[in-house]
Amino acid sequence: MTVLILLLAQMLLSVSAGIIATVHVNVLTQPGMVLAGWARWLYNAQTYYITRGQSWTERQDPLLFQTRRYHVSEWLLKPILTCVYCVGGQAGFWLAVYYQVSYCTTFSVMFCPIVAVLSVWMAGLFQCIQQRYFPF
Repeated sequence: MTVLILLLAQMLLSVSAGIIATVHVNVLTQPGMVLAGWARWLYNAQTYYITRGQSWTERQDPLLFQTRRYHVSEWLLKPILTCVYCVGGQAGFWLAVYYQVSYCTTFSVMFCPIVAVLSVWMAGLFQCIQQRYFPF
């Protein structure tokens, strides 16, 4: 493949991943939408993880326990549901892996991280456009 085709594929995958991330985080996971049940289940799992399962040593300082568990749950929940940049980077990386495996004869290791970085930028761009011109 020529370099021009690979650059075009990178840009198209990045734009696609940015749109996917923006729509996933800002539209589809909102109450009453298609993925609202997924978001509600993740938030319920986060609440259960924060409030349940204290060991004997953690009962001595419940505020520290809940703060520590909150940070761990946010660290896990952010790339899946709440951060448009994290979701965009993941979508771009996995779209690039799929593209490389399905359509290219050789697997380029540099292709996937470049698409992921461009996808993060595109996700931020589309989120700014959505918030400015199409506020919900």
